Amino acid sequence: MKPILLRRGLIGVLICFVVLNIYKTKNLYNHPDYPYDARNVFIAGNLWLQGKNPYNDSLLKTEWQNSAIQNNLNTTKPPGFKDCGMIYPFWAIPILVPYYLFSWPVAKQIIWLLSWLFIFFIAWFATKLFNIKALNFWLWLLMILAFKSSLVAVALGQPLLMSMAAIMASWYFYTKNKDTLSGLLLGIAMLKVTLCIPFVILFLANKKWKLLIFSSIFPILATFSFYQVSGNLYIPEMLKNMATQMQINYAGPTLTAVNTNLTELGILLNYFGGIDYKFISVFNVIMLFLGIIILAGFYLKGFVKEYSFLALLILWNFLFSYHLIYDCLLLVFLVPLVKTNDNMKWIWLAVLAPLFLPINGIFKNTDWIQFHLPITLLALFLYLVYASYQHISSRRI
Repeated sequence: MKPILLRRGLIGVLICFVVLNIYKTKNLYNHPDYPYDARNVFIAGNLWLQGKNPYNDSLLKTEWQNSAIQNNLNTTKPPGFKDCGMIYPFWAIPILVPYYLFSWPVAKQIIWLLSWLFIFFIAWFATKLFNIKALNFWLWLLMILAFKSSLVAVALGQPLLMSMAAIMASWYFYTKNKDTLSGLLLGIAMLKVTLCIPFVILFLANKKWKLLIFSSIFPILATFSFYQVSGNLYIPEMLKNMATQMQINYAGPTLTAVNTNLTELGILLNYFGGIDYKFISVFNVIMLFLGIIILAGFYLKGFVKEYSFLALLILWNFLFSYHLIYDCLLLVFLVPLVKTNDNMKWIWLAVLAPLFLPINGIFKNTDWIQFHLPITLLALFLYLVYASYQHISSRRI
């Protein structure tokens, strides 16, 4: 088959996925409770500005009811628990200030506008960063929108998109040796800390002390700002909310919209093995740090290239820390590795396919296929380990 026909065929498939994703999310823009994830930030931000506890679930619900009455909203889904509590860290609230400066009808439009802008920023920085001739800006954007959770993240108003855009910009300026700007942008990305772990580890391994110091500026200023207004950091309440959320998401042998979209291997132990989250949380921490130490050791000895090291860290981080499928937007960093392995690109496409295919919900009577995400990420990790091993072996020859 001619390359031009193959290229057009793949573009056609991506367009079909984008249309499917638009169809799947279009009704959410008319729902009074959406953007659903950003709503917690909106309410928490308003509570914080009033000097109240943004992690108090009762206050969260009361504040939303007041807002619904003021704006004549026919709300049907209360915020907070039992579905989705306020678990964003206190330093994230001042950073996310555009999300709650206005009334909800105005704020939701601003949130959606920002979310779309962040998607465009991600595609633009991907074009500048990865410099793949076959992928211009519009193809990057098409590929990102075809990813099955990108438009869901936009509809939800997921703060992930701000964090992801900041990470892309941070990495861009890191490649330009502008450590100050890279560090400041990484600090903004810290509103979702676990997403930044691979980059922090790499910068530590490369002894980028200036970059790391500057990355602490925004979180520190945000923490100071939060305390100045509230007079309290509410750390116990925040940690309690996080623990409650984990217990809800790790519901044992019950299929939910959340546990079937988690990235870590622990959800398989929970669903199929009935292992409690208390054990899984310890298991995750041990495996995460053990893997990081081993990978860093190989990198520092020169067995793994910098970019492969970052990709391995990203995948390992997903496998052993709490992330949902929309966080896998970070896998855009794996695309350049597909290009550098031209002879094996079909294997890459096969392994990456589940991140685009609408698998969940189709095979409703087959439980195991609903948990494909951790297996997909594990397959990607093992394949990248194999590619790194091939590089080491060829270098020895």
